[in-house]
Amino acid sequence: MDSRLVSGTRAVDSRSSLLVWKIPHYPYWFFPLQDIAARRGEVVEELRSEVLGAGRRFDLLVGDTRLPGVAREFPHAGDGRLADHAVIEWDAPDHWYDEDSEVFVHPRDPHHRIDVLPSSRHVRVRVDGELVADSRKPTIL
Repeated sequence: MDSRLVSGTRAVDSRSSLLVWKIPHYPYWFFPLQDIAARRGEVVEELRSEVLGAGRRFDLLVGDTRLPGVAREFPHAGDGRLADHAVIEWDAPDHWYDEDSEVFVHPRDPHHRIDVLPSSRHVRVRVDGELVADSRKPTIL
């Protein structure tokens, strides 16, 4: 679960984010628009990125808080794979989380490390139909 809080309100909750490297060494999460709980505000700027092409910057509305211009979408990037996805500026939220662990600076790179994270997901493991594990506080590798 990739999520963030703004003034205690969850603005994003996604298990389908895409990890995209826009700048070497720093990946970003691109979230499906349907997973962004914050309301979409007005488009404030048309963008042009050398890497991602044409895009738009827009406001996010989280409860009574307006976050001006913090979300960006590039619908034609990655041969259309980023259509219906948006990236949120890293410093816009109060907190970012991966599972139940707070993340600082940028998302972790899953290709260069092994992370073991506490989670609040409900996980069940079955072998040949028999339940062998059931946890609401798993540790996910």
